[in-house]
Order: sequence, then structure tokens, then C-alpha cells
Amino acid sequence: WIPGHVGVAGNERADRLANDAANVPTTASPLMVLLSGCRMKLRRIAFEHWTQEWADGEHGAYARLLFPVPTKDIFELHETLPRAASSALIQMQTGKIGLPGYLNTIPRWREEQLEANPLRDPARCSCDIGNQDTQHVLLTCPGFTDLRLRVLGPPHARTRLTWKDWLTKPASAVKATT
Repeated sequence: WIPGHVGVAGNERADRLANDAANVPTTASPLMVLLSGCRMKLRRIAFEHWTQEWADGEHGAYARLLFPVPTKDIFELHETLPRAASSALIQMQTGKIGLPGYLNTIPRWREEQLEANPLRDPARCSCDIGNQDTQHVLLTCPGFTDLRLRVLGPPHARTRLTWKDWLTKPASAVKATT
């Protein structure tokens, strides 16, 4: 048991003054905002904006196939990669890479290719199995078999990995960009 301040001179007055100070309207005192609280709120707002842009964006459909919802995992893929490899990975993930499958979407490039060879689809790979895009080069093109074997490993070691796995899993992404 701890004795109270009853009977102590000035205690009633001190209690009244403390209560009065506690009930002062907040607009009369300066507003203190914690920096950490501001950061947290800004991060949440930025993430909400990013998520909305990701879902409704006019561009990025190719990347949304790999990452239906934006997460920090996307950034973590690039943390250990050298800049050139990170750039190549982004190009593969977005489909905007210097391969005929993408270049064919650029009218001027397509027209030049058609002028040079009007009977051939400019997006088509020289192996004639499919369009030359990231998926084709990474997984199926016979023209890249030796490179695929040297960089990605033997077929039995990669048969369970899909195109999405190669471009979204850290260990695979490192191999895909070397």
C-alpha cells in the first residue's frame, strides 16, 4: 500500500492544474508527428498506389504474367545482380528485349524486315518453331541448346522449371541473366 497525497498542502490545486493542462485543446499546442509514423504511412500510400497502377496499368501485361501482384520480392531479385544482369532480367520480365518477338511490335522495324524478306514473319525465330521471344530462347529454341546446357544445366535439372520460374526465382534468375 502506498499512501496518497491526501492532506498534502497544494495537492488539490496541483491536481486541478494537471487536469486543466491535460484538457487544453490540441490546436493550442504544436502538433508533434513522429517521423517513423510518417514513413510508415507514406510507404502504405505508395504501396496502395503501386498496387492500383499495377492492376489497372495500360502497360506491363507481360510482367503481370510473372508477378500478378506487386511485392518486395520483385526488388529482391535484383539486389545481388550486377547492373547489366539486372537490366537484362528486367528486359526479359517485361518482354521488351532486343529479340524479334518484341521488335516486331515496332512498326518501323517490322516494315524494314518485311521489305528485306516479304515472305517471312519478322517475329519468327530462324529455327521456325516459334516467335523469337524470351520464353522461346530460354526453353525451346534448338539454336540455343548449347548455351542453355552450359548456363542453365542439363535438361533433367531444369524440366520442372517454367519460364515464370526462370524469371522470378532468385537462383534461376541469376542463371538466366548470365
